[in-house]
Amino acid sequence: MAQARSNWWTQPAFTSPSRVGVPYYDWETAIRHMNWHPGEHVTLIGPTGRGKTEVEIQLMLERNWTVFLSTKRKDATQQELVRRRYRIIRDPLELNPEVDSHFLFRPPFPDTSAQELKALHRSVYSRMLMRLRNQMGWTIGADEVHYLSHFLGLNDELELLWLQGRSEATTMIANTQRPRHIPLVAYSQATHLFFWSSPDLSDVRRIGEMTPLPIKEIIAILESQEEHDVLYCNTRSSELFITNTRW
Repeated sequence: MAQARSNWWTQPAFTSPSRVGVPYYDWETAIRHMNWHPGEHVTLIGPTGRGKTEVEIQLMLERNWTVFLSTKRKDATQQELVRRRYRIIRDPLELNPEVDSHFLFRPPFPDTSAQELKALHRSVYSRMLMRLRNQMGWTIGADEVHYLSHFLGLNDELELLWLQGRSEATTMIANTQRPRHIPLVAYSQATHLFFWSSPDLSDVRRIGEMTPLPIKEIIAILESQEEHDVLYCNTRSSELFITNTRW
């Protein structure tokens, strides 16, 4: 399963100097600087409404074989992926690369108790995560990884993907609102981190622990960002830049 470049974003690339010493890139330039290979994981961290959905969709457009794990009955991400002809499946057994290459996994959300819904989703998402691992080569978008890891208790399945994905060309794109809400392996095994500004200082400090810059500089960068700006960090090369899918 090879990666593919998308031509969806057509605005001309530009780079502008940052007032905090970190370059600003438009999205096409940012993707080139990422140099993103199959098996390299991505973690997105930021409050609701800042642009995580847009970045996640744009990243998935860079790949030929993708599965989006929806943890909500309805949201803008699902609507956009359906518009882009993602095949909706509700059972892990429907995941078949000979049938399609882009899937939206949306299991049933029955009108039942929280305990029964949790038991149902724990079973179905566990089977889907293991099927993805066994097939290998997929890029997996996790809508809200906190739902999978904490609420459903699927840390073992997720950690298998994070720990073994690199050698199996399986990529995780993990999306979460708070950096303290998901396992540390989501950061330690990720090559590419995207951070949006947060009003919570504890979030900023946690973010600072994952970057090569001192906390004070990270705070200055995050405070300088516009609402939909995002700070990128490569955990291997230590490259930092700011981008925005709306440029």
